[in-house]
Amino acid sequence: MVCGLSLYLVNPPAGYVPQAAGSETRQQAAAPKPQVDAKPSEMMRTGSFYLIWFIYFIGAGAGLMVIGSVAGMARRAWVRYAFIAVAIFGYWK
Repeated sequence: MVCGLSLYLVNPPAGYVPQAAGSETRQQAAAPKPQVDAKPSEMMRTGSFYLIWFIYFIGAGAGLMVIGSVAGMARRAWVRYAFIAVAIFGYWK
């Protein structure tokens, strides 16, 4: 469905700038964003790196546990075609 609806998307005309809600929004959009150029060793010393890594670890573990559960359920329900259910769910997840 998403792929079908994406056929109706078009690029805006050249030079198009969306209208801002207020003047504050325009000033914030025009302000340059700070760029941080950190080395991997410096990045690994920050707390946010470990927080993001922990969140990724929990999400990946949960996904693997769900895929493992689907494999067992599919094996009982569709003995010969369990691999299809696992493949589809693994791709979808």
